[in-house]
Amino acid sequence: MKVQESVEEKLKQLKDAFDQGFIDEVAYQAKKLEIENQSNDTKKNTELNEKLLKLKNALDAGVLTQTEYETKKAELIAQSSHAELDTKTSQLRAALASGILSQQEFDVKIAEIQKEITFSEKLKQLENARNAGIITNEEFAKKKADLLS
Repeated sequence: MKVQESVEEKLKQLKDAFDQGFIDEVAYQAKKLEIENQSNDTKKNTELNEKLLKLKNALDAGVLTQTEYETKKAELIAQSSHAELDTKTSQLRAALASGILSQQEFDVKIAEIQKEITFSEKLKQLENARNAGIITNEEFAKKKADLLS
């Protein structure tokens, strides 16, 4: 609750600065988006940590096997990673729309994000294959190193 109050206070101060002419519309919109995204990131991290803790508790209680735990943990982390990339994409679109980024800069950064998504998906597939016993830990390590190179 305190985080939400802090966000609301920051947004109010930002609006006041805009209303008083200290910042222009572009700066106002960019900073507003940044504050809102930071708030969303904090919420998502908190939710992820809570889910991971529940997952660990289920493992410790014997409800999940180690393999089930590792698979679900990898899925949760991958989902979180995708959410972060979606946030970055939204920020880039806002920066493009407000003139902070040129189309060329936007295209380069979007290509970098797409590369991250592709890597994340391939890594998730490898982790699932390892956790299911389809590949060994050694094979996983080698294929992961190949992805990184």
